[in-house]
Amino acid sequence: MGSSVQFLLLVTVSSMFLRVDCNADSKISCIGDEREALLKLKEALADPMDQFSTWVNETDCCKWQGVVCSSAGGNVIRLKLSGLGLGGQVGSSLLDLKQLRYLDLSMNNFEGKPIPHFIGSLEKLIYLNLSNSFFGGIIPKSLGNLSRLAYLDLNTYFDEPRENDLHWLHGLTSLKYLDLGYVDLSKAADDWLQAINMLPSLSELHLKACGLSNVSLTLPFINFSSLSVLDLSSNVKDEFSKLTSMQYIDLSSNPSIGGTLSRNLGKLCNLKSLDLSFNNISGEMTEFFGGFSLCVNSNLELLDLGFNKLSGFLPDSLRNLKNLKYLMLERNSFLGSIPKSVGNLLALKEFSLSTNEMNGTIPKSIGQLSDLTVLDLSKNSWIGIITEAHFLNVTSLKELSLTRITPGMNLFFNIYAKWVPPFKLKYVNLKSCQVGPKFPSWLKNQNELNTIIMENAMISDTIPSWFWELNLQINELNLAHNHLSGRVPNSLQYLEHASAKNMTSIANFDISYNSFNGSIPVSVGEIMNLTSFVVSYNRLTGIIPSIWNDKPNLYILDLSDNNVAGKIPPSIGVGNYLTFLIMSNNSLSGDIPSSLRNCGKMKSLDLGNNRLSGRIPTWIGEAMPDLLILRLRSNSLNGDIPSQLCNLSSLHILDLAHNNLSKSIPSCLGNLSGMASALNDVRKNTREYWNIQRLETLDLSRNQLFGPIPPSMISLVSLNHLNLSYNNLSGRIPTSNQFQTFTDLSIYESNPSLCGAPLTKNCTSNKETLPSTDEDIEENDGLSEMMWFYISMGLGFIVGFWGVCGSLVIKKSWRDAYFWIVDKLINMLLLFIWLNFAHYPTSMITWALLYCTRITNQEFYFPCNLYELPGPVMIFLDLIIREANPILY
Repeated sequence: MGSSVQFLLLVTVSSMFLRVDCNADSKISCIGDEREALLKLKEALADPMDQFSTWVNETDCCKWQGVVCSSAGGNVIRLKLSGLGLGGQVGSSLLDLKQLRYLDLSMNNFEGKPIPHFIGSLEKLIYLNLSNSFFGGIIPKSLGNLSRLAYLDLNTYFDEPRENDLHWLHGLTSLKYLDLGYVDLSKAADDWLQAINMLPSLSELHLKACGLSNVSLTLPFINFSSLSVLDLSSNVKDEFSKLTSMQYIDLSSNPSIGGTLSRNLGKLCNLKSLDLSFNNISGEMTEFFGGFSLCVNSNLELLDLGFNKLSGFLPDSLRNLKNLKYLMLERNSFLGSIPKSVGNLLALKEFSLSTNEMNGTIPKSIGQLSDLTVLDLSKNSWIGIITEAHFLNVTSLKELSLTRITPGMNLFFNIYAKWVPPFKLKYVNLKSCQVGPKFPSWLKNQNELNTIIMENAMISDTIPSWFWELNLQINELNLAHNHLSGRVPNSLQYLEHASAKNMTSIANFDISYNSFNGSIPVSVGEIMNLTSFVVSYNRLTGIIPSIWNDKPNLYILDLSDNNVAGKIPPSIGVGNYLTFLIMSNNSLSGDIPSSLRNCGKMKSLDLGNNRLSGRIPTWIGEAMPDLLILRLRSNSLNGDIPSQLCNLSSLHILDLAHNNLSKSIPSCLGNLSGMASALNDVRKNTREYWNIQRLETLDLSRNQLFGPIPPSMISLVSLNHLNLSYNNLSGRIPTSNQFQTFTDLSIYESNPSLCGAPLTKNCTSNKETLPSTDEDIEENDGLSEMMWFYISMGLGFIVGFWGVCGSLVIKKSWRDAYFWIVDKLINMLLLFIWLNFAHYPTSMITWALLYCTRITNQEFYFPCNLYELPGPVMIFLDLIIREANPILY
């Protein structure tokens, strides 16, 4: 917008020193004083990129980089030093360039140094560009002395924004182009119009994002007769009824612009572009479009009213905009049908009416728009029948979108099977339109398609072979929610055809909610740019092929609700961009592969309703910090619930039901990622702190968990679904916060040791307390065991010593009887041992007697020390003694 005007301005400025263009052939050398001035300028400037390598003394300065001299007298008239990475200071030696007319220091880095005041003394300056040069401070008022200046660009001149006024503008009487974009003019919000009004020659004005507010173009007089381009975008509402010469108006992205559109805008017959998008404009459009009837021939080519609050019906007065090329009305609240008069807009190239409340029909007159390239009528509630007549003469059409905002079928395609469209589409989106029951044959000649979306299109067919033979450069293919059937390998045979390898450029592939069968083809591995692969709710079988290594951009992988078996291939975890992995309701087995720990951006991990085994990996809580959904229900997982899961501060759904999990519920689930560390950071990031407590669904049912429900779980204030049934939990049910709302008895069903509300079973003590953490439970159990160990040891010592030894010491008869009994038991034991060693020779008896006699040196009788003999000999000798002299016993 406004590029032609800017070009004319540059031509005008350049014409003031037209002889510059032939300077290279001139024999005029630069003036010595001016060469010295340039060398001083070079010394003051920082030149880290050595851009001034040609600026050498005793050479012709007119041949230096960025320097242009006059062919008449050799004076330097132009310095173009933009984008050279310069810094340092702009030296006052510039004042010695008496004939300087053009100065461009844009796109450099002066590191916040102020704009030199002496620039205002370059009285012959016509062009000045200091944009994006990272100067500092405010705009010097001395610039107002440049009465010959025609072009001034200070767009983002600063390193840090500073408040500026516009009082210095009044002296720039020759100014034609002014760009103060992103300069903070909030200080001039009340009088900026008066300052601009003092510039009678101004033809192009850019004040984008300048902080202007609460202003109105309602001065007693407005001297904008020459203004053709006005950019006030990202500022505020304005009125333009007196700006009859205006050609371009951009007031987009101004939240304070509201109210209705005035009929007076139609008086701007020279207006070519009107952009009022992203505002708060409301009301109907009848008066606004009717205003253009005041012009004999409206020049308006672009009208953008998107992203407002406009409502009502589109009027037939649209016909007045016969030169309109771009009509953008998306994201409003328009109703009814498209008026038939839209067929009069023969110059129309783009028409967007998406995301409104249109609930009528689409006229056949739209088929007369031969220049139409983009037709976006998506996300409305259209009704009626679409036939060939709607596209009769639309020969330039490239993008077609007719999606409905609701899934109901009220827009039907009734296209003749052998119809050949006059256009070549690149993008087609017919979501929730009844295109079927047959696959649309009119796509047969659409060999330029890169996006095909026919989701929920009521197609009950197989994908015909001619579709894969179109040799398309497909980027997105979405055929979800239909009744398509056939084997997936046949449906994806284009991946295996040597003549159709370019089809491997597909990024988004979705055939979910159909009736495809077969297995996932290995040829999917050839799709290097795959971003999403969704084949859920089909009848796929076989194993998941290990083809995911070369998929660095894979974002969504959804294989759920099929009958896929085998292990999860480790190659799925190779790409670290994977965010949604959904494989639930299959027959997958084995462990959860450790390669998934590479998926640090994972938000949803759903492996539920499979046959997975092993333990829940601890790295899930360490390697997936952004996880929102963790669903591992209905598997054969065992072990405990890892406490590392408490690190998942963004978790919304935790479903571990129907497994073989044991031990107690980690108490840290009550505060997830650890409230202590969160409290330390709460002042730095309050939002993150609140996210810690936003778990919404927790299902741990049908496991083997035991122990109490951690009281810390009352911190889960966002919890709205809880299921702890069919476990072995015990103790009192918490009653604070969200637990007050969990009154359904089935939540705690089949936990016989639970007590308290809402169960009818009362707890034994109202003062009953429970450990709050697993560590506390283990510590308390350990303390109890040690205490009872020491008590029993002490009691055992007392009873053993005083009950036995003490009684023997005190009473002699007990002591004699005790030792007699002990002696008898020893003899019986020794006899048993002897009988088991009967193979010893009888000569041992003689040896035993001699041995005993030798030791005791006395007659053979009982006091012989039998215990010094070998065991078997001692037993036999004892028996002989008993037989020989029983009196001794």
